[in-house]
Amino acid sequence: RIVPRLRRLRSEGGAFALALVATVSVPTHSDSYMGRTGFVFFPGLLASYDFGRWGLALNVKPQFGTDEDKVWDAEQKHLLNGRLGLWFEAVKDKLDWIVEGHVATPLDDPFGKSASSPIQLLGGTKWHAAEGVDVSLGIGAGLTEGIGAPDVRVFAGVMVSPELAPEPEPVECPVI
Repeated sequence: RIVPRLRRLRSEGGAFALALVATVSVPTHSDSYMGRTGFVFFPGLLASYDFGRWGLALNVKPQFGTDEDKVWDAEQKHLLNGRLGLWFEAVKDKLDWIVEGHVATPLDDPFGKSASSPIQLLGGTKWHAAEGVDVSLGIGAGLTEGIGAPDVRVFAGVMVSPELAPEPEPVECPVI
């Protein structure tokens, strides 16, 4: 997956943030049991609120796939994906504990078939390794038997978020 994000809004002091994301999933295999057989586009909206030593995040992303996105009799073509996350600062500016709930359901029949609406819960840590570099590690499991809800899921990731250089301060010109 390729996941570019663009932060569009950040409140004074940075407590509230709103961002846009445009994830693209590329084909990884010709067999649908081994990976996606076609390109999938996930536009999304991400919102978060930082309360200081803890915070909340909500991600909502519709998924637009191809006619081939079907596993057994469960439609996987157009889905609504949602995540709700909670984090706690374990070591100031260095280590956070994270908990996330994930759900996906078809846009044309929300929660109509349990096989098409997986729900899972994940927990882990996020280490702030350097300025703009975070490393995550965790584990989770499916709460339902929907397609994609694992018995066990282990995850690891590196997030790089370079801060853009601030715009220069305007210079006041004297009137002649």
